Amino acid sequence: MTRSLRWTPPSTPFTLAAVAPLGVTRAMLRTALARGAVTRLISGVYVNTDALRTDAEGRHLQLALAHQVLRPRMIASHHTAAMAWGLDLDDPAAMANSPAAFIAPDGEGWRSLRMPGARIAVRPLPTAHRAAHPSDLLVTSLARTAVDVASTCDLPEALITLDSAARLALAASVGRSRVRDAYRDERHIAASRAPLIAAVEHAATQFTRKHLLEVVPLADPRRESALESLSYGRMMQAGLPLPELQVCIPTPAGNYYPDNLWPAHMLVGEADGLGKYDTPGSLAAEKIRQQAMEELGYGFVRWTSEQMRFRLGSTLGRIASALEARAPR
Repeated sequence: MTRSLRWTPPSTPFTLAAVAPLGVTRAMLRTALARGAVTRLISGVYVNTDALRTDAEGRHLQLALAHQVLRPRMIASHHTAAMAWGLDLDDPAAMANSPAAFIAPDGEGWRSLRMPGARIAVRPLPTAHRAAHPSDLLVTSLARTAVDVASTCDLPEALITLDSAARLALAASVGRSRVRDAYRDERHIAASRAPLIAAVEHAATQFTRKHLLEVVPLADPRRESALESLSYGRMMQAGLPLPELQVCIPTPAGNYYPDNLWPAHMLVGEADGLGKYDTPGSLAAEKIRQQAMEELGYGFVRWTSEQMRFRLGSTLGRIASALEARAPR
C-alpha cells in the first residue's frame, strides 16, 4: 500500500488543528489514515504510523502523550510518570497495559474522572513537583512520582519504587562511578531520601498519610534491585532481623559487597534476580567470591524473585532457619 502524501505527518502525537497551519485539511488527514501513513491514537489525536510504538511501555507513554495533547494542563503521574523516569515498579507489565495516570492541579477547576485509557486525580501539585521530560510528556517530579506510587502499594511493593528513586537521586548527586563509595556516608543516604520525605506533605491524602509517613523514610539506595527492595519489605513484615546493606567485606578475592549481611550471624543473604549472573563469567566470579567468603567463616542463604514472590512462606522460613543456625551463642 502506498503512503505517498503531500505532507509529512509528525512523529509525535498531533491534532488536526496543530497541522492545519501547514495546509493540512480534514480530507488530507482522512486520506493519510486510509493509506496507513497516519494512525489514530485516541479520538482527535494522531501520529505518523512509522513512529507508532509497539512495545507495551512505549505504547503506554505514547498514548499518555496523546491524552496530554488534548488536555495540556494534565500532568502524567503515578505509574505513567514512573515509566517515563525509568523507575522500578512491582508489576511493570501490568502497569504498561493499564490506563495512563494523570494529576490535575487542585484549584484550577478540574475534577477527578475516568475516561477510556486514562485516569485523572485532582491533587495539590506545586510547581516544583512538575517536570518536562525528554519524552515530551509533562510529568510529576521524580520524588513526587515515587511517593504517589508508594501511596497505592503495600510496604514491600512501595519500597521497590522508593528505593529506585533514591538510587537515581544518589547517582545524580555523586556521579554513577562514585555511588558505591557514597554508600558508606550516611549523609549521602539521607540526602537521597530527603526529596521523597519532602514530597509527602503534598502527596498524602487523609487516607494515605499514615502509610506514607511509615514507608517513605525507609527508602534506601543501597538496595540495588526491585528484588532486594521487595525482600527487605517482606522480611520487615515477617519480623525477621533486618540485614545491613552493601557492607564492604575485604577477602583474598577482592572486596565483596553482599546484598544483605547479618554481621552478628556471619550470614550473607543474596537476592538472585533475573540477569544478575547472565554470563558464564559473572557466575564464575560469584562462585569465587562466595568461596572466599566461606573460607572467612560466612554462611550464605539465597533466594530468587520467583521464590520471594510465590513461595514466600518457605523462603522466609529458610532465611529464619539460617539466622537461627548461626545465631551468636
